[in-house]
Amino acid sequence: MKNIKFLIIIYFTVVICFLFSACRNCDHLWKLTYIDCKQSKICTVCGATDNSREHNFIDNWIQTAVPACTTFGIDTRTCTRTGCYKIETRVGANALGHTFDTNWIQSTAPTCTTNGIETVNCTVLGCNGTNTRTGEAAHGHTFDTNWIQTTAPTCTTNGIETVNCTVLGCNGTNTRTGEAAIGHLYYDWIEIRQGVGTGIGTCQRNNCEVIDGLILTLEIGDTGPGGGIIFYTNPNGFSVTSTTTAFTTYIAYYLEAAPTDMPTTLSWSLQNIYNIIIPSISSIIGTGRNNTELILVIDSDAPAALECKKFNNNGLYDWFLPNLNELRELYRQRMLFGISSGYYWSSHFSPISWEDLRFSTAWVQDFENSNWYSVSDVSKDYFVRSIRAF
Repeated sequence: MKNIKFLIIIYFTVVICFLFSACRNCDHLWKLTYIDCKQSKICTVCGATDNSREHNFIDNWIQTAVPACTTFGIDTRTCTRTGCYKIETRVGANALGHTFDTNWIQSTAPTCTTNGIETVNCTVLGCNGTNTRTGEAAHGHTFDTNWIQTTAPTCTTNGIETVNCTVLGCNGTNTRTGEAAIGHLYYDWIEIRQGVGTGIGTCQRNNCEVIDGLILTLEIGDTGPGGGIIFYTNPNGFSVTSTTTAFTTYIAYYLEAAPTDMPTTLSWSLQNIYNIIIPSISSIIGTGRNNTELILVIDSDAPAALECKKFNNNGLYDWFLPNLNELRELYRQRMLFGISSGYYWSSHFSPISWEDLRFSTAWVQDFENSNWYSVSDVSKDYFVRSIRAF
């Protein structure tokens, strides 16, 4: 009996091992008992089940969403097995791109400093696409001609004047050097050269405590050494710069103007200036004398510059044609000279490089207002007033 039980145990053990081995190495013979994509299939060898089944798609993609200007179309297809509703999608036709109108419309007006913007709309029905481009150029500021002092001058610093843009809604401003520094004020001083002295003690002006500072003993409106009228002072001094051998650079404190204009109006030059370069021309106060010499280097007969250099008053021969900023200071004090209108030549000239030859012009100051103007026809006759620096 024991032997029989032992044999039975061995038999079942072998069968179980056989079945386990067969299941692991089974190639599966599936019984097709399902009727749709959701039912399982059973292996007739090992009894394994598999719930997966490939859908039966027909390669017949149908466009279900048409492409728009910026989006692709969509294609779909559906499983054909009974009871299965699996749907696949894919990217369809390419986006069409916008078809813009050709009528550009200003959508943002230009301002003083920014360009306008123009817009066109897409003409495709239902599309709100737009395109933009730079429109009308910025207009630039239109400044008032009434300069207002916004910073008062001190003993050693010039004042500042400001004008506002007159365009509605624009806050643009422009500034320029205003009234000249007023210099120190001392009760007593020692003169160290004509019109210049050293103060004794502390400056008497408010908020200034400079001791024994340099002072100017002449004022705007006084008669200068050359018999002219002083129209500009600088208590700090300024350099009268020379880049030629005509004179040596020196420090000056005053500008005086001849008491009258030249007897007749004069032209700036009688030459064609469109091929002329004057690299060292400057508008800084103190460079007008050097400008005059540079003009005469390229045109020895330049009427305005030549007559200013030849001018002699009180035995002094260091007169010259003022540059733009020197002429501007003369304009500020125009009432001292009884001038109320007229264009006056300056010694300023542009261009200063070969790249800007097309802009070759000389410059004038309008004594009816504060404007400067460039003049390409330098043969025109305008007023001329000679000045000197000391």
